[in-house]
Amino acid sequence: MIRDLSSAPGWLRERLFAIGLFPGVRIRVERRMPLGGPIVVSFDGQMFALRPKDGRPIGVEVEP
Repeated sequence: MIRDLSSAPGWLRERLFAIGLFPGVRIRVERRMPLGGPIVVSFDGQMFALRPKDGRPIGVEVEP
């Protein structure tokens, strides 16, 4: 679940908000590409890829 986006750069927060990702939204990591490639994430029937360096400032709560 997304907990905090305040550490993400403004451009990234705007893009995430535009696709519907806000604090409180549950996301799921579908796969991690090899060699430090993108992470594929899904939520509400949507899938998108996020570079690891862009994902680091996104605060998440891991659920079992």
